Formats: sequence, C-alpha cells, structure tokens
Amino acid sequence: MLSTATESRNQTVGQVSVPSSESTELRAARRRIRELETELAIVRQAATFLGEDKPRPKGSTR
Repeated sequence: MLSTATESRNQTVGQVSVPSSESTELRAARRRIRELETELAIVRQAATFLGEDKPRPKGSTR
C-alpha cells in the first residue's frame, strides 16, 4: 500500500496513478503530439492542393 504522503504527490491519469512530475511530462507530450498532428494535416492539405500525392519530408532521393 502507498502511504498517504505518496498518494497526495501522485495524480490519477486514466486508471493509473503516476507522480506529478510524470503527469506534467505526459501533458506536455500530448500537447506536442497534437501540434505535430495539426502540422501534418496542414502539410497534407498543401500537398493535395499543389498536386502532390504524398509529401516527401526529405525531398526526392533520386
């Protein structure tokens, strides 16, 4: 069993109790993932608009 002091430092994320520092990192990671997904959606729309089937992040290899 966890002590009351340890439980008070932890937050529940979903069904799992994690330390506050990890919770902060998870929130930051999720925020960054949302930003990257939004950026990718914009790049895909631009590629479609410009007539490219798939965007090539590294450019042409040949």
